[in-house]
Amino acid sequence: MILVIKMVQLGSGAEREIEDIVLSRYACYLVVQNAGVETPFDYAIFKNYGYKGLYGGLGQKEIHAKKGLKKSHKILDHMRSNEAAANLFRATQTDEKLRRENISTKSEV
Repeated sequence: MILVIKMVQLGSGAEREIEDIVLSRYACYLVVQNAGVETPFDYAIFKNYGYKGLYGGLGQKEIHAKKGLKKSHKILDHMRSNEAAANLFRATQTDEKLRRENISTKSEV
């Protein structure tokens, strides 16, 4: 889990900073497996945040469009070697953090 500061545009056109949390795909997986994710909707949310962490805020739909993938294609099957390496690094770091901080429920994330 990484705490980041993002700029968001307000309805008036002005911008302001907000805090946001970025989870790796693997962190989302761990949360789903070990932290009480109860519905397919919860799983989809966590999975999408994992993609956003790896792709600079782009969600699954945006990544599919950017890569020219069909809806049935899996993003992980179409990662380049640098993407796969970044994903693995983030996954190992997230796993370590969850273990170190003994995070076991989605409310703790």
